[in-house]
Amino acid sequence: GVELEAASREELLVAWLDELLYIFYTKGIIFFRFDITFPDEKKLSAKARGRHVGENKNRLKTEIKAATYHDLNIRESDEGCSVDIVFDV
Repeated sequence: GVELEAASREELLVAWLDELLYIFYTKGIIFFRFDITFPDEKKLSAKARGRHVGENKNRLKTEIKAATYHDLNIRESDEGCSVDIVFDV
């Protein structure tokens, strides 16, 4: 699991996505199912299910370097949350 703390929701989101990228590039694990909770406004607790990508990791056409704050927009509704985010490639 991943436990993160940041000053804002935006910082939490970017830190979480960067953590997923770090795990992908260092351990070769890609995630596809997430259980995310927010103990409070500045904390994120996440468990993720994934699989090792092995040789397929080298088949990626574009490397994602990092999540950015450029045009970052988080919208909440009764149906959940949606996010616009730009990645540095």
